[in-house]
This record gives sequence, structure tokens and C-alpha cells, in this order.
Amino acid sequence: MEYALYGTYIQSIKIPSTVYFIDIFAFGYCKQLTSIVIPNSVKIISEAMFISCPLLQTVTLSDNLTLIENQAFQYCSNLTNISIPKKVVSIGNNAFENYFNLVIISMPEKMVSIGKYAFYKCFNLAGISIPDNISTIDNYAFANCYKIKNIIIPGSVKSINEHAFYNCSSVTSITIPNSLTTINVTAFIKCSKLTKITSKLSHTINGIDAFYSCNISEITFEGSNFDLINNLGFKEKIKSITYNIPKYNSLRKVNDAEYLLPLTNLTKLQYINIENINDMIIPAYFINCDDVEIFIAHNINAIDPLAFSNCAIKKFTYYGTNQIEGDFLKNAKSCKEIITTSEYKYDQLGGMDVSKIDSSTPQPSTANTSPGNNDHNDDINTEKSGKKSGTIAGIVIGIILGIAIIAVVCFFIYRKKFANTNEESSKEHIEMQTIAV
Repeated sequence: MEYALYGTYIQSIKIPSTVYFIDIFAFGYCKQLTSIVIPNSVKIISEAMFISCPLLQTVTLSDNLTLIENQAFQYCSNLTNISIPKKVVSIGNNAFENYFNLVIISMPEKMVSIGKYAFYKCFNLAGISIPDNISTIDNYAFANCYKIKNIIIPGSVKSINEHAFYNCSSVTSITIPNSLTTINVTAFIKCSKLTKITSKLSHTINGIDAFYSCNISEITFEGSNFDLINNLGFKEKIKSITYNIPKYNSLRKVNDAEYLLPLTNLTKLQYINIENINDMIIPAYFINCDDVEIFIAHNINAIDPLAFSNCAIKKFTYYGTNQIEGDFLKNAKSCKEIITTSEYKYDQLGGMDVSKIDSSTPQPSTANTSPGNNDHNDDINTEKSGKKSGTIAGIVIGIILGIAIIAVVCFFIYRKKFANTNEESSKEHIEMQTIAV
């Protein structure tokens, strides 16, 4: 029966196992309701079943529950946690809207649908784990969830809809899966702390401007599509780019060859970290900025001679062992420092002399864009300082040993001389005795 106990003053209730279905608004606006137990015989939480139960603190749901319908727990502001049963496949629109005190929620793996406004204004929700079977993150699904910090979009998601993460003001990073085809341009509006994107995309998607209003400073590419670079909102924001592309994703071809997309649009770029680009080539006029640091972790196929002709390089670090042909560093506006490892057996790189050899275990610089950050130099200087100290210690020990040897020689000379003197004295004494007789 619809509205069965709607607006009554009940405080708690345990529904008997003989009940199989509870109709819409059954406990809506029960202002004194604090706890309820739903038996395993019930499979559906009907529409608005617990809407506006502000004192509700404890809810035990049926293990056989498969569906939570629209507005089921809307405005239940006093609930702090809820465990969604493993068999639930769908959460309806506004199901947990204005669930103010909810801190964390665990969604079952079988879930395939999260409705519009599902977790809208869950102000204290700090952690979410989106199931791998979700294909759409719908309108306003997590909007105004102020405390969510990291978002990992699972590999099943194809679209992120209007205002899905609107005003998630604590989000700092997001991972975009290769399955994604569309991001609504409003999806991340007012995500003011969102600074890092990890993209696994190997194809073009609709909505690369979705991050226009965010303060993105760092992008990591783990796929071979680089269209995010063309976002005009990134022109003076991006400071760090990392490439770490798995072998099976290196499919992008331009003019029968494979190239990285030029970064000339990013005028404030300070750091480029190339972990893995497989067979891709660094193209001509790759970057257009000054005082940039470039780190290459492994051997790469090629660098165009004019790749850095429009930039001044602060530090170029290469941890590969193969020689890279061409004067790509010599042709740069300037290159202050060139670092290789002891395993690189050549005196030059990119047409210029190697300035430092790092004998430490190859490790990439952190993507710290602060001026003067130079961890590799510190390691090298420490090593040189150690060698210098060792040399000084060796000299001191040598001097001490020399003095000791001289002292020993002098001792034996003195001892021999003293023995000879005693012998002569003895002879004189005998002669004197003979004369006396």
C-alpha cells in the first residue's frame, strides 16, 4: 500500500519476513524514525520509501536487494554510512541526495546504473569506488560532493554527463579510461583543485574542453591519443607532461611514422618526463618554451634535429644507453646541462658534450616544477664530495705511514750504533786490564 506509514511518528520498525514488497513513500516524512530493518524477502526499495526521515541513523537492508529506486533515501541527512548489498544493480535518481553525513559508500561490483543526482550534495562523502560495470555517470551524480579527492573512472564508462562532478571542490586528480567516448563540457565545472589528469585514451573523444575551467598543471599520458594538449584552457596552466605509453597502445601514425604531438601550445611548460613512448619519434618544433627540464628514462627511437630549436633547455637527462643521432641539443636556443648514466658510452649527446655522468641508480626526476629543483645534481655532487674526501684521507694515511717507516729505520740505525759503541768500550776495558797486569 502506498504511503503506508507516511508522516507518522514511529521511531523504529522491524519488518517481518513475510513482507515481499513495500510500496512508494511507505515511510516518507517519518520525522522521528531512527532505525529500520528490511528483511531478506524484500528485493526492491521503492520510490521515496524513506524520503525526508531526518533522524534515521541505522538501516539494515535486505541481502537480496537488487534495486534502489528514485529518491529512496533523499534528505536522510543523519545517516553516516550505508552498506549496499552485493546484488544491487541499479541506484535510481536522487536516491541519496542531500545525504549530508555520508562519509563513505561501497557500491557492489554488479551495479550497472547510477541515476541522476544519485549522490548530489553528499557534502561529507570523501571516498567513492565506482563499479567496473557502470557505463554512464549521469547528470549531477556526484555534484557538490565537496570532500571527494581522487576519482578513478572505471574502464567500462563510456560517457560522463552534464555536471556529473560539478563543484567537487576537493578533487585533485582524475584517471580517464580508454573506454570513454564523451565528456560533457560541464562535467567538471568548479573543480578548482583538480590539477592532475591521467589519460589512458587511444582515440579521439567528444568534450576535450571539459577541463577548461580547472587548474590543470600536470598530464600523464598512458594512451596514444594526445588531444587534451589542444585544450585552449591549458595554454598557460600545464607545467608538467609525462608519457608512459604501454606497447599495445602505441598505434598513432602520422605520415607513415609515429610521432608525439607537438607541445607548442603549452607556453608555460617546465618539465617533460618520457618514461616510455615505444617507437614514437619526438618531432620538429616539439616545444616552444624556455627553462624546461627534459627527462628520458629509456632508449627512444629518434629525436628530430629541430625538436628543441624554439626552446632553452635547463637540463636534459638521458638514462638510455643507445646513442641518439642528430644535433637536437646543439640546435636548441641553449642547453645548460646534459646528464647521462655511466652506462652511456659516448662523450656527446645531441651534438653537445655530456656535462655530467650520474652513476647512481637511474631514477626520473620528480615532476616538481619549482625553480632550482635539482635532485640529480645533489646526488652527483655528493658522489664527488665523497671521492674528494677519500683522496684526502688517502694522502693523510700515506704521510703517517712514511713517518712511521722513517722512525723504524732511525731506531735500527741508533740501535746498531749503540751496539758498536758498547763493543768498543768492552775492548778498551780488556786492554786496560791487560796493561795493569
